[in-house]
Order: sequence, then structure tokens, then C-alpha cells
Amino acid sequence: MDSAQSSIREAPTHFSGLLRNIGPGVVVSGSVVGSGELLVTTRMGAEVGFVFLWGVILACLVKFVIQLELGRQCLLRKSSTVQILDQVPGARWRGTSWIAWLCVVGYFSVTVAVIGILGSVSGLMVTVFPFASEQVWAVVLFLAMSVLLWRGLYGDLEKMVSALVATFSLVVIGSVLALQGTSYAISSEQIASGFRFAMPAEGAFVALAVMGSVGATAVELFMYPYWIVEKGYPDFVGPKDDSPEWQARYRGWMRVLITDAGVCTGIALVVTCAYYL
Repeated sequence: MDSAQSSIREAPTHFSGLLRNIGPGVVVSGSVVGSGELLVTTRMGAEVGFVFLWGVILACLVKFVIQLELGRQCLLRKSSTVQILDQVPGARWRGTSWIAWLCVVGYFSVTVAVIGILGSVSGLMVTVFPFASEQVWAVVLFLAMSVLLWRGLYGDLEKMVSALVATFSLVVIGSVLALQGTSYAISSEQIASGFRFAMPAEGAFVALAVMGSVGATAVELFMYPYWIVEKGYPDFVGPKDDSPEWQARYRGWMRVLITDAGVCTGIALVVTCAYYL
């Protein structure tokens, strides 16, 4: 039996089994509830106000559909995001689709934000453990993450991120609930004003910027297929041969994928709305 056949696994059928087999969406949620969302969404909420709450919710739901389609393509072909986008027709440069090049170039701009996150975490480590400088902590954190990724310890990463996501989500939601006992309490009228489908006073450009920055951003969606491969979903389905057995496995693991993306969207929706409010 070759390695491809030995990796094949039947999908769970019960809801508890579906939940036990999720993971990539939780890892993506770790980016959603992290420092980027804390900075961007709170600022957008302060600038735009309650009026565009409906747009925030719509953005999270639309991104669920995009995330699900990227995951489905990965499940079928074990393809990365760049390989999926490379199938888009149109102009090609060096044999690669224009949209794949566009996404790769755009992704490198994210390194600026990653450097900022590394600096923020280093500053926090100096506050908690002041025996080393911020520069030293930045190097230590960078090397630790590099080793974690290089060794391919996806299982450990998933468990660590799951614990952090659960803790951070509870803290954020608890903070919003605690706010209700202060003079800054959010009224039902303010919440209702966010569902009148009105546009921000700043116009459609700001509305588009808000929808792009909240929830799972392009970076998280870009990385989702890579986490799916690390989890092993495509290997569990096996090479596509259109046999009845393969189709049954595909449908079964597609249900797992829907659950995984749904959990990611649910976490993103709740935490994003809490930040926005």
C-alpha cells in the first residue's frame, strides 16, 4: 500500500466528531482575534460608528463563502492558494497567472504588519520579563516561531492557538459585558442603528476599507489552504478518482471543512463585533 492510500481516512459522521477534527479555521481565528484586529477594528468602529455594523457582519459572512471555496479547491486538488489562483484565465507572466503574481506581491506588504506585531509582543515581554531588552526578545521570538514552523509542529501550534483564541475571546466578550455596567454602556437603540443599512458619512470608500479590514482578511484567507494541507484533509480524502468511495469521503470531509470554516467565521464575527462596538 502506497503512502497516499495509507493516509486515507473516513470522515466523522456525528457533530462531536466534526468538532474534534476541526483545526485550520481555529488557527486562522488566531490571526483574526490577535493584535491586528485589536488595532484596526477598534479604530474603524470609533471613526465610523454604529451605523455600519451591518456591513461588518456582511463582510464576515461573505468571507466565509470565499474561505469555503478556497478550502474546497484545496481538498479536491491539494493545491496552495497560489496554485488555485494560477488557474484563473487571462494574461500570464513566466507561465503564471497575473492574479497569482498580484497576490504574491501584495502578500509581501504584510511583512510590515508582521514586523509591527513582533515589536508589540517584544514590548510586552520586556514589561513581563524585564531582564532582556526589546531587541533581544524580538530575536528570541523570531527564532522560536521559525523553529516551530521549520519542524512542522502543526499539532502543537493548533493546540496553542486554540487555547489563546478561547482565552482572548472570553476576555474580549467579558470586557464588552462589563462595559454595560458603566456610563459607556451600549444601548439597544445604538445597536438597532447599525441595522438600518446606511452608509458611513465618509462614503463608500471608507465602507469598503472597513469591510476589507474586519474579520478574516485577505492574508488569513490566503493562508487557509496551507493550514488545511498541514492538518491532512486532502490526504484523508485521497487522490481524486471519482469512485463512489472517493465521493463519499469527499462529501464527508467537506462537512468537516464546512464546520471548520463555520467555527472560524463564528469566532471572527463575535470577536469582531465586540471590537467594533
